[in-house]
Amino acid sequence: MLILLEVWFHIVLLYSTISLSEAMATLSPDEECWRAFINRDHTTALELLQTHSEVSGVQGLVEWAIEYDWIDIVELLITKYGYDPQQHVALHWAAAFGRLHILQCLHTKYNCNINTTFISGDTPLHIASRNGHLDVVQYLLGCGADAIATNKFGATPLQRACQYNHD
Repeated sequence: MLILLEVWFHIVLLYSTISLSEAMATLSPDEECWRAFINRDHTTALELLQTHSEVSGVQGLVEWAIEYDWIDIVELLITKYGYDPQQHVALHWAAAFGRLHILQCLHTKYNCNINTTFISGDTPLHIASRNGHLDVVQYLLGCGADAIATNKFGATPLQRACQYNHD
């Protein structure tokens, strides 16, 4: 969808007589929201999410909000748009980007299971260990994360840390 949106803007601006502002005016609220995320425009993204009743691709928006460290938008997508962090991999994304406060919020406020597994069998501890986020690793271990859990390849979180030179 994002690539198509970019291509559409390119075509409109090159081969049309309308201006960028006129092209932007033709965007649906859904496309406007995605555009705000593409541009890392927190204020516009938050405003659009607060004023519109639905938006598609909530999983992708949550992943971007975690990457950008926008905890308020993560919570808005959970509370208003029905994103269920327990059914998805939000903890894994928070662990991957070292977003300790988002991980803590998902774990404590939304009761996300810290030992939840991804398709590869990785837990958030595997991901944080692999990416060298010591503060996240310490938090997860302090909350009882399974330090000897193995993923589908038989690797423990410690082995994942060593694989990526995080001793």
